[in-house]
Amino acid sequence: MQNFMITLWICSFAMSLLALLYMASTPFLEKRYSEKERYYAWLFIVVGLIIPFRPQWGNARITVDIPSYSMAPIPQIVNNATAVMPTITLTENAVPLTTTFNISWLQGITMIWMVGMIGFLAYQAIRHYRFMKKRIF
Repeated sequence: MQNFMITLWICSFAMSLLALLYMASTPFLEKRYSEKERYYAWLFIVVGLIIPFRPQWGNARITVDIPSYSMAPIPQIVNNATAVMPTITLTENAVPLTTTFNISWLQGITMIWMVGMIGFLAYQAIRHYRFMKKRIF
């Protein structure tokens, strides 16, 4: 979770610097590019701030340890006949059945931030939808 927050802060900082650079160069760009083209440049910056994740093709983000199971037959007597019933025995890599759910303060802050971000985006999407519905051309 710490890596997530650090990545979020780095991407947000980088996109903020890009936005400041773009704002400083806007007077020079007005002569060369139309409003539509400058709008799409701002859209790129805003999307970069909203979605701060960049694809990393070489590394997996999530690793899963799969417990290994071994089958050991145990003979059992059924109706005076011996039947072999397979049983599952866990090795040392197995996940215990009772686990505790510990949340660090950084994870709690991250969850609160994500809920706020999703709520804000939903609110803005609803406002935009209502605005587009009222617009008359």
